[in-house]
Amino acid sequence: MKKNFIFLIFLLLFIILEFGVVGVMGYSCECGDCCEIVHGDCEIIKITNNITATKDKCISFKPNKVVNNYTIDCQGHTIDGNGNNTIIYVYSQTDAETWDIRIKNCKLKNFKRHGIFIKKWEGDVLVSNNEIYDGIYVDERTVGINITAYGWVGVFDNKIYNTPRGINIFDATKAELKNNILDNISNRGIYSMAKKTLLENNKIFNCNQGVYIKKDNEYVELYKNIVCFNNEFDIKFDEEENGRRVDNTCNITINYNDENHQGCTHKCGIFGNVEECSSCFECSVKLKYWKTVKLTQNISGEGRERCIDTYNLTNKTFDCQWNKINGSTYQIYLYNPKNVIIKNCKIEGGAHGIFANYFNNITITNCKIENENIWKKGSGIYLAQGIKATVSNNTIKSIEKGVYLRFVNQSTIEKNIIVDTRYGIDMYSTNNISLLNNTARFNRVGIYMHKTNNTSLLNNTAINNTSDGIYMLDSNNTSLLNNTACYNKYYDIINLPDNTGGNLIGINNTCNKTYNYNDTGTTGCTYKCIQPNITQAYWGNDSNTNLTINKGMLADLHVYVENCENLRKKNVNIKIIGSLLQIISIDSSCWANTSINTSDNFFKENQVYWFNASLEENPSIWKQSSNYLNITSLQQPPSPGQPSITQAYWGNDSNENLTINKSMPADLHVYVESCENLSNKNVSIKIINSTEGFFSQTIPIDNNSCWANTSINTNLSFFKENQVYWFNASLVENPSIWNRSSNYLIITSLPLYNLTVDTCGDSTGDGECDNYNVKGNITVNG
Repeated sequence: MKKNFIFLIFLLLFIILEFGVVGVMGYSCECGDCCEIVHGDCEIIKITNNITATKDKCISFKPNKVVNNYTIDCQGHTIDGNGNNTIIYVYSQTDAETWDIRIKNCKLKNFKRHGIFIKKWEGDVLVSNNEIYDGIYVDERTVGINITAYGWVGVFDNKIYNTPRGINIFDATKAELKNNILDNISNRGIYSMAKKTLLENNKIFNCNQGVYIKKDNEYVELYKNIVCFNNEFDIKFDEEENGRRVDNTCNITINYNDENHQGCTHKCGIFGNVEECSSCFECSVKLKYWKTVKLTQNISGEGRERCIDTYNLTNKTFDCQWNKINGSTYQIYLYNPKNVIIKNCKIEGGAHGIFANYFNNITITNCKIENENIWKKGSGIYLAQGIKATVSNNTIKSIEKGVYLRFVNQSTIEKNIIVDTRYGIDMYSTNNISLLNNTARFNRVGIYMHKTNNTSLLNNTAINNTSDGIYMLDSNNTSLLNNTACYNKYYDIINLPDNTGGNLIGINNTCNKTYNYNDTGTTGCTYKCIQPNITQAYWGNDSNTNLTINKGMLADLHVYVENCENLRKKNVNIKIIGSLLQIISIDSSCWANTSINTSDNFFKENQVYWFNASLEENPSIWKQSSNYLNITSLQQPPSPGQPSITQAYWGNDSNENLTINKSMPADLHVYVESCENLSNKNVSIKIINSTEGFFSQTIPIDNNSCWANTSINTNLSFFKENQVYWFNASLVENPSIWNRSSNYLIITSLPLYNLTVDTCGDSTGDGECDNYNVKGNITVNG
């Protein structure tokens, strides 16, 4: 028995290791590597990760049992054929009566024979939402999807490109092909030998042969297909077939006409003004043939070097509509574009956000580009070897180079915000470039120019960079007008080498530290940088009037930092003299506001406090508060008609202390005079003990009687035996209106009879209380 058990364990391990299959018992199998499944117990085969093929048939499925529906779901993962013959191979064995097969959500590439090969399938077939590309040319038989089936075949929403053949269908009773996109197919795009064929809303471009319908078809329907720019023909029938053909677009036909037309209804050209796309490939293809293409969802170019991959675009607009693109080395790649606009894109990760080479008149505007960190090589916007670029209103951060121009002429870079890069704007061997109203902050170098010529900088801001603000190296004919370069670590403006002037003109610039640079008619810049400064610091609501409150109340504190936008660390250090330290943040209005809790033991009654405020980024910039905080024990009288707390006490008698054992409820009462004038009818209760600190609670005010009543659970850990407690009651609507309980709560461990309590701590016997922070002296008689 034991030997049999061990044998079964080794057999199971062999199956998992050999075939890469997990969970073969039951209806679902998972493949994390190339796997061969030969049984009929798996209805669903799930690919759990990207796979690089190590076998001639990576995913091989040969069912030998009757199951209603089989599914192979790649779940969006990529299978790299790695130069092997077939990636997904499905074969109906002769002794198996099979039904339906579905293959979906696969990305398949780099194969010699087939992306998907379904052979001799008896039932129905559905192949949907797959991306199949980069078939290796051995001969013309390499095909993206090849199906031999004897039932219904559906091929929906697939994208196939860069293969010798696209889709082959043989022997099906009916083949329906809908919403597929095929591009750059070196032989045939779609080839059908089914009994009946329906083609609807497919797009077939750049094939040697577009659509080829063999004479085996008895009935053929074509609706709204675009079959264009193919070499030998767009649509060919062996002979005229029965069926409807309506509203198709093509140029070259053989034995084919739409109804009431010679050839197709529409001729190939630019297909209208606007088209939508939802994947890297779809956007790349549609940009060839539509004037404006709009991205409708976030897309990832995982597994692709280039997500949006285009060549020779002319008069095109790509609008991301603020959808996100990520996952590729080049998120948007443009080769030789002319009169092209890229706008409203969110781009993350990869080496380069938007790359354009050999361009003529390109606009990149209103994009947000962000990478992982500044040490990962790449550029947010990389423009090379072109003329007439406009880069405007973009935000770029956390990448090596924000905007990189290399061998670029006659271009404008304006209103961009670039932060946390190594080089905010980097220009090499450029000519006639205008930099207008750009902001480069918190980079290593804000604006870097090397071997540039005829460069104009107007109204740019280069501040808080960790090396230099504006750096010119071997640059000639440069003009700087109204730029601000401040708070940079080494130099605000630097011009190298020392012995080159290079027709450098500077007018009305603002900076502090320069090297080999002067504005015209002055040393350094015309204007000096204005440092951030603390101009106001005070308690309460009036900087000229001291704030007087009772202990336990909140003390508001305010600090104003002029030019706070120039700070990287937007925090203020507060030192309340005596010395309580606190850090508070500066908001967008340049105010730093907080409330100090004077219940802290640091604060004492009848004492005066002030504070010093300093910048965390530069503690040498500081200011002392213009007024003082007074902690008093005196109650401030209310103004006429103002709600006020006139009674606050424990128990049933405001003049007698409430003495109870721990865990008994302690009744508490507060009376609010003129409570009807309150909007917020709540009282804040702060129960205080000199040892334990305080315990807070909010209780409602009865609208009719103006009383606020509650029972406190003394079973809480805050309450200790042989301790004395009092409370402060304040209005939630106006905490400055408050009162202290007129009696005390005493928690005792002794029997409750003949108690005498000295609650004020009169240790001298002079009839005067020593202090109010007492535990109470408890004696028991009898």
